[in-house]
Amino acid sequence: MEGSNIRHLEAGSAPPSPPEVVVLASEGSLDTVKSTPLQDCEEQPVSKCVDANAFNFYGYDLLGKQRAKDALVVFEIAAWAHPTLANAQDSLADGYLAIGDKEKARKPFSRRLNSPRQTQRWMRKQKPRLSQMNINA
Repeated sequence: MEGSNIRHLEAGSAPPSPPEVVVLASEGSLDTVKSTPLQDCEEQPVSKCVDANAFNFYGYDLLGKQRAKDALVVFEIAAWAHPTLANAQDSLADGYLAIGDKEKARKPFSRRLNSPRQTQRWMRKQKPRLSQMNINA
């Protein structure tokens, strides 16, 4: 168009997707994975860059495929990015249970139990899981 100026704007790179997080974790440490979203978020909090629902969905998909260690990585990132989100903490506990680490599963479940938005319905549904970890609700 005559008289128009076109300029190219650099776009920031997108934070890693759940499958990319699994690959990054397999190539390095969880700390390396955690630093990657922070670099890609620029000025935003990491919770804005990590979609908790997408990470949880992918984590449970991995559990269904018997890939518990990979699922745990995905759940850890979601819980780290969303420390106050009860669903992320609950999923992290499920990840620990899936690898057989009941002791580590207790901490995120305890955070969920202490959430002021906790409901009695959730507590009833979780009784079997809580009893696996010797947590009285």
